[in-house]
Amino acid sequence: MSQRGSRFQGKPQNENESAKKQINRTMGFIIAGLVAMITPAVVTAQDTERTQPATLITPMHVFINSDGQRREVVTIKPTVQTVLHQENIMLGDNDRLTPAGDTAVKDGMDISITRITCLVVKDQVNIEPPTRTRYIPRTASSCQTVRQGIPGIKERTIVVWKSDGKETTRWISSERVIKNPTPTLISRGKLASRSAGEILLCEATAYDPGPGSCGKYADGYTATGMRAGRGVIAVDPRFIPLGTRVYVDGYGYAIAADTGGAIKGRIIDVCFPTRGECIRWGRKMVKVRILE
Repeated sequence: MSQRGSRFQGKPQNENESAKKQINRTMGFIIAGLVAMITPAVVTAQDTERTQPATLITPMHVFINSDGQRREVVTIKPTVQTVLHQENIMLGDNDRLTPAGDTAVKDGMDISITRITCLVVKDQVNIEPPTRTRYIPRTASSCQTVRQGIPGIKERTIVVWKSDGKETTRWISSERVIKNPTPTLISRGKLASRSAGEILLCEATAYDPGPGSCGKYADGYTATGMRAGRGVIAVDPRFIPLGTRVYVDGYGYAIAADTGGAIKGRIIDVCFPTRGECIRWGRKMVKVRILE
């Protein structure tokens, strides 16, 4: 066997190296192309960033008027409410803020806070004693004090509103009587006289001893000191003397023992124990017979 025939028949070594070099050159061209494509975009972004100016926040000077003081504050906060948070200023439930909390802050702005407070207080006042007059038949008309009155006591609940410590309004929300007053009792002679058997035509209304007829100072007593009830009528003493006994048609026997602001001349007011009886009586013309 010849020595020539047994040798390896593959490609020469110099050809393999040439192929590798060709591949490396091709990859180099591809990478260079990619770099050429990316570089302009990066440069453009960097140039744009360099050309944009930086945003500057300018501090603002505002003035806060609160609790009797005016002070200047430097802030970069966007709204009135955030400025108050910055300064640790709290608002009460009734406080007034000017301008509103969501208002944008401007340089030189005035922010005002009005402190509104509500107080509930109680006090006591005297109730002046009313005067009761006792008319005594067949005596002189001079006035004498039989009993000096004693003031009562009333407790009031008062609501007071204040603005920055100054009172703006108040009102009485409720009141109650702690002690009823004792009436002053005076006596005087009759102011008129009537003959027994005389018949008078009068207009008759009706009242009861309670506050519905006698107001908030109703104590159940008449002007002469008698207890009000059925059989008592109110009269004008200049027309029918107090203490006169009468008979009223439709009502019965009665004594003139009380007076009233609306009882003038030929008007009488007959007393019933209940408000319902008064309403049923209404207003009517009656005959009044003088008994004594």
